[in-house]
Formats: sequence, C-alpha cells, structure tokens
Amino acid sequence: MPDEVGSTILDDIVSARRLTLEETRLAVPLERVQQMAEERQERRDFAAALTAADGLGAAPGLRVIAELKRASPSRGLLRQNYRRPDIAWGYAREGASALSVLTEERYFLGSLQDLAVARQAVEIPVLRKDFILESYQIYESVAAGADAIVAEPATITGSIGVVYAKFNLGNLLSELGVHFDFVKSAPNSDAMSIARAMTDGELAQLNETIGHLYSAFIAKVAQGRRLSLEQTEAVAKGRIWSGLAAKECGLIDEVGGLSAAVAIARDRAHIAEHQRHQLVTYRAERRWLDLRPGSAEASTPWAIRAAAGALGIPNRWAPAMIEILVRGGVMLLCPFIEL
Repeated sequence: MPDEVGSTILDDIVSARRLTLEETRLAVPLERVQQMAEERQERRDFAAALTAADGLGAAPGLRVIAELKRASPSRGLLRQNYRRPDIAWGYAREGASALSVLTEERYFLGSLQDLAVARQAVEIPVLRKDFILESYQIYESVAAGADAIVAEPATITGSIGVVYAKFNLGNLLSELGVHFDFVKSAPNSDAMSIARAMTDGELAQLNETIGHLYSAFIAKVAQGRRLSLEQTEAVAKGRIWSGLAAKECGLIDEVGGLSAAVAIARDRAHIAEHQRHQLVTYRAERRWLDLRPGSAEASTPWAIRAAAGALGIPNRWAPAMIEILVRGGVMLLCPFIEL
C-alpha cells in the first residue's frame, strides 16, 4: 500500500530517482559531467532522422522510434535475455528512424550503459528515456551518447537559473547552548558557516559568483540547443515550461509519449478508428517469482519516513526537502510555470 493517500507509483519512482541521482552526483561531480558532455564530438541529427526518406522496412510516411526496455513496474521483467546490441540492430535493420532507451535503474532495470551499448550497435540517433529531474541529467545524457531530448507535453522543463541558499542557525544553536569559536586565515573563511549571517561584503562577492555561474549556464544551454544568447536568456531566469512550450522555445527536440506515438503510427498506417491494433514487445514468460512489492516502504527509507513524521511533512516530499536542508551550496529553484 502507498505510504499515504494520493501517493502513486510515479511518486515512488520519482522519490527513488532523487535518491539515486544524489548518489550519482556524489560519485561524479557536475563539473566532470559537464566536461564529458562538452568533449563529446559526434552527434546524430534526431530531427533529420525523422524527416529523412523512408528507410528499409518502414511503411510509407511512417517514422518509428523503437524502444529498448528491460522491465516495467507493472509487468516486472519483460525480457530475460536482454541482448541490447541485437535488439538495437534488429530495430535499425527493420527501418526504425531512432531508438529510445530506458535508463531508470530501480523500476525499469535500465542503465546509461544500455544507452551506450545500443548506440554502438547502430548508426541511427538514440535518445534517453528516464525521469529527468535536474539539469545534471541533461549533461549526463549527452556525455553517455544521447542524441536528443524528448519530453511529454506536461513535462516540467527548463529552470535555467542559479539560486544560492544558506541557513543561519546561529540564534537557534545559541538557545540550545551551542556556541562557536572561530580560527580563520582570511576574513571570509567562515562565510559559509551556519552559525552566522553573511556580511554585506560577503553577499556582494557571492552575488558576483552567482552571476558568473548563471552566465556560464546560459552559454552552455545556448551551445547545446543551438540558440543565440538572447534567445536563451529569454527563456531562462529560473522559469520552467511545459513540454509544449519547451518545444516552441527550442529547449527540447520533440513532444510525445507512448500513447501519442501509437496514435501517430495508426494514422500514418491508415488504420481506421474501429480497427484494433496489437503492440508487440520483447518479453519473457511471466512467472510468479517476478512479482514485485508495490509498497512505497521500499522506496522511502525508514530514516527519511521518521524524519518526515518529526517534521510533519508528507513522506513523498521528505527526500527532496531533507536534501535541501542538509545539502546547501548552489541549487536550482523553479518559482513558476510558463504554459
């Protein structure tokens, strides 16, 4: 059972993805991922692949983005022998215009290695399909070999901005009897201490640093999305966009999901509305041992649930809120949505 009313499997997946993302970020810092993305040379044109002449095996006017998926939350393991190169090559041979690779680890049993291996086996573009929650994952996708970014129409996209948050717990700690003595080698050495507020001079220096970070962020987005600095600035400033608006702004390549893809395929294959179709997937025979627990207890560690209870916040909000409390440093905040 979910840990509270209103919690869904998507809530569980997002909570688990946030925890996994934090572990990944600790292992490979953002600066390293950005460097790897910038060093990547060869990229395949996703838009051109969807507008090119009909490929081998493709129906006239039909473009197929074929998906590689090892498992799903509802069905468990789909394919026992998940031979990624063979599947990718088979899709390309039969006329697929591009590949979509599931990389979420816990519920779909995917990985970035799946994307890299599939891409090596074919010459068509490959996109990453995952729960994208932070800009870190965009750089990570490019570094791993993804050729395009695709979003659902209601996907929250953007948040091109930089905000710094620092807690001043000096008064609270003092009331608890906790006092600090500082030994420092420079006037600003303790500027990041939680025991005091920042001075005007420190705030001015921090504001300048944030400005440099923002300018670098804008430049990287402009380069990656092939936009001018003026176009990028117009959609930045911390704002977030729906998938539809992001497509118009040039922040993503295509809008769509499985249902939309099926509808488009039916239309281009001239299948009448009253006619049924069958979706064929690679899957292993279902066994009772493949059953997976649906409880949110598995996705929310007991320590976080205990902290959520103490703070009086919903369990599914706890991972993100606790991360904000303990992480500090530069964070991206989303103040409003542009539709």
